[in-house]
Amino acid sequence: MFRVLRGLEDEDIEDLIGPFPLKAMVTGVQMAELARLLEHLSTRRKRSPLPGSIPVPPSRKLEYNRFSDEMQDFLLLSLRHVPLVQDYYNGLADPVERDEVAAAFRQEYLELAETHDDPDAVVTRLQWYILGNEARDLKDQVEANVVLMYFFGECEIFRIPPKDWRTADELLEGGAA
Repeated sequence: MFRVLRGLEDEDIEDLIGPFPLKAMVTGVQMAELARLLEHLSTRRKRSPLPGSIPVPPSRKLEYNRFSDEMQDFLLLSLRHVPLVQDYYNGLADPVERDEVAAAFRQEYLELAETHDDPDAVVTRLQWYILGNEARDLKDQVEANVVLMYFFGECEIFRIPPKDWRTADELLEGGAA
């Protein structure tokens, strides 16, 4: 029932069950593995020098998935910290934890993509999946975006542009395809 309700618009849910309570329920971090990863990011991001090789922004994928300019900018703020996520997974004793978390993210993304047409809304719901639905400070949101951008770059979440797909800039430079 929760999955069906989650796919409805707020107004439709209120029609079914009445008005939302004034204090929203907070879902919290969904997986213990993510809580440890967020703690790792919180401490490492503050005291570690930035890695020498910052990943290339996946701009084609960002454009292909139709994020707003504001969401693209917000997600890209976190990109320079993405190597810390890989460092975290490289240091774990459990070799399958990364794959389990990736599978959970992929499943959550697929369910959200079925029920939300706006990719910005999907990102917001994925942030809730990481942090819970209570408003968080910018530091927490950036760390959640670091996790999202890691799985985004690893092609676990969001659609991958086909090889023949051209960005708006490429179309302008080379004419219509």
